Amino acid sequence: MIDWRETPATEERMLADDARVLRGLYAGKVPPEHAGDHLRRPSRPGALTAAQNGYRAGRPDAAIGAVEAPTRRH
Repeated sequence: MIDWRETPATEERMLADDARVLRGLYAGKVPPEHAGDHLRRPSRPGALTAAQNGYRAGRPDAAIGAVEAPTRRH
């Protein structure tokens, strides 16, 4: 698998050869006849990079410790 967090060209490789890598990730999870529907948006310019950046930002290499979430009291 591509180290998608560290490699700047990950999106290009995932979409190369008619999105071969993405189609491989969908294999067994998305019916082949619907794979094109699932590839349409990620294939748009910048869309896959935006999606990957969300994962890149949310997966730190080290533990981040406890996270507090504010709650409302009634």
